Amino acid sequence: MQAPPISAAPNLGADLNQAVAAQATPTQPPPTQPTDELQSWQMAVHRLDDARAALASGQAAAARVLIERTLTEFPEEPALLRFLGVARLHEGDLPGAADAFARAHRADPSLADRPLAPGAFQRERRTIDSVLGRVAPLASRTDSADLWLVAVVLNQALGREAQAARLLDRAIETGLDVEIASALARALGR
Repeated sequence: MQAPPISAAPNLGADLNQAVAAQATPTQPPPTQPTDELQSWQMAVHRLDDARAALASGQAAAARVLIERTLTEFPEEPALLRFLGVARLHEGDLPGAADAFARAHRADPSLADRPLAPGAFQRERRTIDSVLGRVAPLASRTDSADLWLVAVVLNQALGREAQAARLLDRAIETGLDVEIASALARALGR
């Protein structure tokens, strides 16, 4: 028996770190048998709580390590991969964040329908704008569909659908996965 998935929660909190971290919470009850699975599940939940706290206190590297450790047990869990992407953004690791977001969206293209914390960026709008100011030029220089994906996802989270749609065109031009592109286009009303 496999441990239950850790799924994206559609209702997010008001603070970016808390809101994104909330997407990596178990939504199913823990397994009851066998004991090893229950322990594994409980340890994963504990690590994610610690990762949330670390990210909220500005310790992005510590949060990343905890998330990566949890990903060893839930390797293709979209919510965890997206949480990893956010931690890497906080660390300034744009290529690492792009890889994590791309893996998350490949694992579950329907993430496009669940934007990152839609209203949660109000207090951190300058931080997100600063990240976007670094992502777009790097994506342009490297022709990276994954970096364009990060720009799309962050603009979508900020409620900038028109800008996200324009950036989605760039992502498609540079080879964004068709299934991810279709899901995002649909979510952006195109």
